[in-house]
Amino acid sequence: LGFYHAEGMGRYPSLITGDSTPSYLLDYYRVIPRVKECFEHVPAMFVMVRDPIARAVSHYAMVTSDDGTPEQLATRGVEWRNKTIEEVFEEDLGNMIEDGLLPYWDAERRTVDAAAFEEFANSREEDEAWERYVTSRIPLNTGSYSPLARGMYALQCRRWFRSFPTSKFLVMRLEDMKAKGSQWAADEAASHLGLPKFVLPDSGKRNSREYGDPLGGKGELRG
Repeated sequence: LGFYHAEGMGRYPSLITGDSTPSYLLDYYRVIPRVKECFEHVPAMFVMVRDPIARAVSHYAMVTSDDGTPEQLATRGVEWRNKTIEEVFEEDLGNMIEDGLLPYWDAERRTVDAAAFEEFANSREEDEAWERYVTSRIPLNTGSYSPLARGMYALQCRRWFRSFPTSKFLVMRLEDMKAKGSQWAADEAASHLGLPKFVLPDSGKRNSREYGDPLGGKGELRG
């Protein structure tokens, strides 16, 4: 916060600025109290979601990539460097099972018990299991963690929606942004912030990478 005030707000008092940190959504127990401490008002917030499997595959590809600055490589961590994507996913799955977060998952048959899921979802037991997972499985010195849990958006958003008015959040799907374009996303963001719309000088891709499918096309969502 001091950086923004010193480097930007100090020179331009009318400047409206923001921060983009995807891990904040998951790391609610540290971040929500800090937001309340730093802001007298409730800031406008954005949540970007995407297909959970595509998100997890992209996460693995980014973290294990050799492309990037030394600072970026250090931030990504090395924990997954010598592991296959299946090993990384199984490790996160095991952590969630150990913390009591997936009582509806039949590990032997690799299926979901629909009745058990309906009973557990949105329950106090689920909240407690999620808190156990989040408070014990999120390191601060690496980006190599929680590839599956970070795609469980309902659980992540729940604590934020309980802490701040839902009107302060704009939830956007990456797939919609790809289909409708960057200008559409910028218009939605401006509207949420109460700012006039503006034409993007360049609507090309940013922070994007090409990578193969580590799952070999075997990943799919099942309803």
